[in-house]
Amino acid sequence: MIGSLTRKLNALTVTLICGTWTLPVLASPKLEVTPRLPEGNRVTLSVRVLDENNIPIDGLRVENFTVKTAKVLSTDEQGTTTQPTFSSVNNLQLVKPDERAKSDLAYVVILLDMSGSMAQLDPTGVRKLDGAIVAIRNFIKWCCINAG
Repeated sequence: MIGSLTRKLNALTVTLICGTWTLPVLASPKLEVTPRLPEGNRVTLSVRVLDENNIPIDGLRVENFTVKTAKVLSTDEQGTTTQPTFSSVNNLQLVKPDERAKSDLAYVVILLDMSGSMAQLDPTGVRKLDGAIVAIRNFIKWCCINAG
């Protein structure tokens, strides 16, 4: 997965670096970063900053963060990467937890067996194909009702 992620980022590693903190409470914050797979040219990082008591710090703004990309230009004879070059990310967007989507979207694929065995009756006396179609319709209705 890391190799795939590296390829998708075109050998760029996203590094989140805490900027200069102006608030005294942020003297020794704990930073938790959860990367997600890139979508197109966009990389999303879920970031949580905690104080020394493990309490989330509220009121952080884009100015409180510096995000840089690291690009490895070459490797030496032993395969060790050379010193990377860093570039600042200027189009950083901060999305607060209450503004982001409640859950990720899901893609559902439904496969329906159309073989001859589906013409047989199930133990309740219903043709298997008809029972499968009813189950699919009920699932779709359930998804529509619970989509939120």
